[in-house]
Amino acid sequence: MSPRSYYSILPISPTESEAVYVLDGLFDHDTILEIEELFTDTGRASDHVFALFCLVGKRFAPRLRNIKERKIRSFEKADAYPTLANHIGAPINTALIMDHWDELLRLAA
Repeated sequence: MSPRSYYSILPISPTESEAVYVLDGLFDHDTILEIEELFTDTGRASDHVFALFCLVGKRFAPRLRNIKERKIRSFEKADAYPTLANHIGAPINTALIMDHWDELLRLAA
C-alpha cells in the first residue's frame, strides 16, 4: 500500500457529521496497518473523537479551518498559555470525566 492509499472508504450523506466515521475507519479496516496518528479535514473533528483517540492511545490531528474562531480546551486556565490565551475556552471539567470514567472506558473498549 503506498503512503497515499486509503485504508478506509465509506460513502456517507453530505449532511452527516463525518466525525464518527473516522472512528469506524480506524477500527474497522481490512489492512495490516497499525494506525497511530490520523490526519483529517475539519468535518471529521469533534470533541468526542479527540477524547476517544486519547483513550485508545492514538493521536488525532485534524486540519481545523477557521481556527481563530474556535476555542480549544485545556486542563489549566487560559493564563497558563499566554500565547494561546485568546483561543482557550473554559477549562476541561475533570469532575465530569471522573464521574463517568467507567462509562468512558466501556465506550473505548
